[in-house]
Amino acid sequence: MSLNCSEPAAARSADEKGPIPAFLVSVVALLVLGLRLLGAGAHTSMEGDEFVYVRMAQELVGASPGGVPLAQPILFPYLLAAMQALVGDWEWAGR
Repeated sequence: MSLNCSEPAAARSADEKGPIPAFLVSVVALLVLGLRLLGAGAHTSMEGDEFVYVRMAQELVGASPGGVPLAQPILFPYLLAAMQALVGDWEWAGR
């Protein structure tokens, strides 16, 4: 399909528009991450189920002695344990 000046750009098919550039996706992802970190910095206390998830993550990596072993841990405690290894603080990892 060839385009001429009288054909609107919206009439082109999705294949002719091309993929979304990786740079644009990276910029949007970094903006979202920045907003999330800004929100985590402003939110100074833990509430609700965050305590339960942090406790599960501590039990998962053995940082909490005497805890009940998890039979089927869910994905979020794994994520918290990985984040704690990066940031070094359980509360920040829970945010």
